[in-house]
Amino acid sequence: MSAEEKKGKKSPPPRISSYAVKVEEKTAEFEKKLELLQESQNEKSKLKNLKIDDILNPKFHDRTAPSKASILELSKNIKAVGLQQPVVVRKLENGFYERIIGYRRIEAMKLLEENEIPAIVLENISDNDAMLMMISENLQRENLNVYDETVALLEYIAVSINKSVTETKSFLFKIKNFYGSKIKDITEEEKETHDFINAVLQRTGKYSIQTFINRLRVLNLDEIIIVAMRENKITYSVAIELQKLKDSTKIADLINEISENGMTTKEIVDRVGQLNGGNERVRTSIFSSLKKSLTESNFRKLHDDKKEEINALIEKIQLILKEG
Repeated sequence: MSAEEKKGKKSPPPRISSYAVKVEEKTAEFEKKLELLQESQNEKSKLKNLKIDDILNPKFHDRTAPSKASILELSKNIKAVGLQQPVVVRKLENGFYERIIGYRRIEAMKLLEENEIPAIVLENISDNDAMLMMISENLQRENLNVYDETVALLEYIAVSINKSVTETKSFLFKIKNFYGSKIKDITEEEKETHDFINAVLQRTGKYSIQTFINRLRVLNLDEIIIVAMRENKITYSVAIELQKLKDSTKIADLINEISENGMTTKEIVDRVGQLNGGNERVRTSIFSSLKKSLTESNFRKLHDDKKEEINALIEKIQLILKEG
């Protein structure tokens, strides 16, 4: 029996022959689509010089825009050695073009006051395919922070299974509840979708589906924490620790303190505990100890007067918690 089974948790849905073939076929089809999209990006016959003013931002939200500092650095590099890679756009019916890949390159060329830029112009590209290409490119960025990476992967999965981001999140949380035995079973179709998503994630080399589901909690962090993550001021583990504060002002002050003083993880944990009115780890250990001690069997062994004393204390605790 596995460790998860001992804890009462279910293992991921097993691969069953009735849908395993379907998953493999869908995965192969998805792989082929990505290959074709990649090949289309490299077709030099589609290379043209376009006016930068004719290239519009994508209508879907590009959440992973890099810092101004990185764009400035790229502009210096382009000035020294020239633009090494064209941007990728798709032609629109109104005669303009929509950017798919190359935000940093376009912005760097603007800094250099260039009016035109080399571009691979794609035609008849669907919204889904354009989004898939853009997200794939974003996921390859080495300095992508955990928040933007999570958002990009969520959108990547949504496009892959042809669902909205909201529908995809709902499905992933259902799978989480299945893992935690909060629901008894999922359908054959859901098992198939589960395995396909896992295959898609494995292709990116980032996470398994279980690990990725856990990472989704970054979407619910305080906005101040998210901004700090996107600016690479804090790591994922520090972000999760800061969320325990619940107070945006305290969070902002501690982020500044971390930036100025360079605190270790232990120091941050202790500081969060202090700001919360005590050491969080100590409080946790107290509750754990009390939970172990106050069992029904131990309670039955006590004399009646001790039982009455404990009941009175419990009533007092309940009253304090109720009053907040």
